Amino acid sequence: MSNTSRLEAIPEAEPREDVSRLLELPIEMVQCISGYLSEVDAVCLALTCKALLSLLGGRDRSNLQLELPAKETLLCRLEADIVGVLYCHFCRKLIRFDNDARLDTRGLKRIKLSKSHPLECTLSSTVSFLGASFELPYYVARLVTNYQLFGPKHGIPLSYLSYQYQHPYPDNISSILSRPWGNAKVGRKEAVTAKLIENELFLSWTYELFHENADTVALLRYMATRPLFICQHKTIGTHSYNWRHGRDRVSILTEKPRWKWDGGYRKTDSCAFCMTDWEISIEWVNPQRGWVITVTTYHELGHCRSPSDQIWKSLVHPSIESEFRDAPGGAIKRRWLGEESISHYSPPTHEEWELQRSEEAFEPRDEPPHM
Repeated sequence: MSNTSRLEAIPEAEPREDVSRLLELPIEMVQCISGYLSEVDAVCLALTCKALLSLLGGRDRSNLQLELPAKETLLCRLEADIVGVLYCHFCRKLIRFDNDARLDTRGLKRIKLSKSHPLECTLSSTVSFLGASFELPYYVARLVTNYQLFGPKHGIPLSYLSYQYQHPYPDNISSILSRPWGNAKVGRKEAVTAKLIENELFLSWTYELFHENADTVALLRYMATRPLFICQHKTIGTHSYNWRHGRDRVSILTEKPRWKWDGGYRKTDSCAFCMTDWEISIEWVNPQRGWVITVTTYHELGHCRSPSDQIWKSLVHPSIESEFRDAPGGAIKRRWLGEESISHYSPPTHEEWELQRSEEAFEPRDEPPHM
């Protein structure tokens, strides 16, 4: 048998599956390839295995040092690949989280983070309105969107944001403080639901206020003296907190002559400083329940990729110097209801918008009292 045929009879060695073919190239060629990569891509390549880390990272790992913008990009990539970690924009680190939530005294779900994580990072940049029990820290909003983008092991499900709370009657505390609503016996229910629409987070708050004994005067007095936040820029009521902090007051009391006491009242509007739409309805239920005031708000929080995003910031900080909103009034509500897509807004005509802002009568279920 000839030498040629003997060589042909020898089977070729199969390549190892656990070794990258890139490592079979000369060192100079690997270094040349990495030179065409961006800083972040070069570090990602170096982190794929120990051999490339030793080759591209340098003896003292000096080649892995990145400036802040590039470092943040790298950590966000690692956040998407490593299970159970979250990128913190405030301490600029990856932190571990536990998606087993615990409930606090108000029924809010709390996510357990790494013990070494500073508390001020957890509390920073939170969507929270005075008078509401529900609050949404930025890191929780990011975990919800991470769940959608990267998978269940990288975040928490949207259902974590569902919330219901029955506020206790203010009789005991308020009577001690000699508040004018001391014996009001006004009940207040709060409910929050969340949606992800085209990878953007939306929240809807619903407040329901009623008097235990159907006392209309006491209910109106309560509304006049306790502010209820629609967003950071608009409140309902006449409390001095409004003008001290430069918030626009939405008063349903000054428009009482326009109330349709034989049917009800409704008003819809939007905020010019954040992505918020809202509606107020006043409906007569029955002689035992009396009038029920319902406030529903719709908020767009954006993609939750950075607490510096203008959409998120406008809901967190009241000191917005100029009108930020670029969507027409009612667009947030329509997106929530599935009537409008993010790709295009369909602004209503002037007549449609005026009709939407106007009061609409309700059909009464029982004969309401006349004021």
